Amino acid sequence: MVRTNVIKKKNQRTGDTAKSKEFAGGSLTAGSAGNHKLLRQRSVKYGFIDDFDAARKSTKESGSTTEMIEQRFAAYYDFGMKLFYISTPEVKQTSNIEPVYELGDKRKYHVPCPCCGDYIDLRWTFKQDGKQAGITYEVDEHGVLIDGSVGYTCQSCFGFFKDNQKQEMLLAGEWRATAKPSEEGYYSYHLSALYAPVGMYDWERYVRQYLKANPINAPQKTKEMQTFTNLVLGETFEDKGKEINSNQLQKNTREYQIK
Repeated sequence: MVRTNVIKKKNQRTGDTAKSKEFAGGSLTAGSAGNHKLLRQRSVKYGFIDDFDAARKSTKESGSTTEMIEQRFAAYYDFGMKLFYISTPEVKQTSNIEPVYELGDKRKYHVPCPCCGDYIDLRWTFKQDGKQAGITYEVDEHGVLIDGSVGYTCQSCFGFFKDNQKQEMLLAGEWRATAKPSEEGYYSYHLSALYAPVGMYDWERYVRQYLKANPINAPQKTKEMQTFTNLVLGETFEDKGKEINSNQLQKNTREYQIK
């Protein structure tokens, strides 16, 4: 039961306030993960860090945001502390969530393929044994998606199945670790929109979104591709800009006449 609001000296409120809830045995404090002042002088047992990629990676005054957050849990390390980082990823170079995900056991939800029964994790597109697997579709001569062509090619048997078979697959699925964690008990999870259940956007919707960001015979629309990568694939986006070769640049040096 949350304690009632009480006004103390200097007009300070306790109990039930907008950012703090006090109850028997503890309290709950809400605020921004990027607010380093909020993190000071606190010992925390349970933490839910939502939208972590939106937080500042560091500040000149306090240093790393991640390190500062984790130090707040030091007093409860052997007493059941739990820390959850949750976020839609954004830009790879400045991401907070990707480094902490990489430190865990990188669990992915595996579902049974309707064609062969092998458990697979759903991915957008990739090559397996020299063959193309993942989301599969067809376009016409103008680059327009052909209705009804969207499906998934299994990376195990290369069988083809449709989005309408996904509900049974999801019910029979299970989380499986794909890496060794940096320390025991460090779990990390990744889930893309390809797993969205029936009633939400289907694979065809996401293929259309992908084709819109990658029009035929035209440059990629960077911002739209970033949105697709972040929100649909659940991955960080890395803008592949051109890098200048310093050695080649030095070869272009020459003397100039001063006028």
